[in-house]
Amino acid sequence: MNSVFFVTTLAMALLAVAFMLQPLAKRSVSRTRGMVRLPILAGIIVVILAISLYSFLGRPDMVTETVHSTATKPGTGKTDGVPSVASLLTGLEERLQNSPDDGKGWLLLAKTYQHLGRNHDARIAYDKAVALGQTDTAFAESIENSSTAQIRGHVSISDEARTLISADDSVFIFARAIDGPPMPLAVVQRPATDLPFDFVLSDAQAMVPDNVLSAAKMVTVTAKISAPKDALRSVANLEVRSAAVPTANSPYLELVIGAAQ
Repeated sequence: MNSVFFVTTLAMALLAVAFMLQPLAKRSVSRTRGMVRLPILAGIIVVILAISLYSFLGRPDMVTETVHSTATKPGTGKTDGVPSVASLLTGLEERLQNSPDDGKGWLLLAKTYQHLGRNHDARIAYDKAVALGQTDTAFAESIENSSTAQIRGHVSISDEARTLISADDSVFIFARAIDGPPMPLAVVQRPATDLPFDFVLSDAQAMVPDNVLSAAKMVTVTAKISAPKDALRSVANLEVRSAAVPTANSPYLELVIGAAQ
């Protein structure tokens, strides 16, 4: 029994008894029978209220059970009508499977992963967002870089070369192993009209799951303009290639398409 509720109930009961004994202590002949009955009736009411109060307040566990039963769903720990972060994450992942070019969606997914402590997944999702033109400097600085293989840089185009591209052309940025097959290890594609922009190459941009950037120690990075549906052919030889760079702790690259080599 909770001591506070016990004391409260006892005090109210004593008050009720005092009320009922009051007419017996006063022997004034001027009191009528009706006046005696009134405090007795009041005392009975107080006792009933005291018992009722204790029946509710004397069981604080009932209050707790009520709150839990109305505020949360048993076994889920989440509030009725409020979706969990996990359910929101699942919905966002499914939406991005159908709309992989949604840069803002990838940025939101990265922040959601970070909120859940999935920093490696957050980095991969953020890299996808950056590849689609969505960046957040503060967020990038706040997450731990769990990827050991990552190449960052900036690609631009000379004024002369810009006159040679059309609105339908694309720019491809890809890394190839120095000692390995010619297939790119990581690829970023953007409309050529987006130039200039920052880019990130990592395992998240792998063309084949088993052929990733982290599998190579040294790579070259190429940026080139290609016509629609022809990624292998560059437009008017508009491409630039970096020197060999390590995939771990790579320097920041500055690639300028159309610049004098």
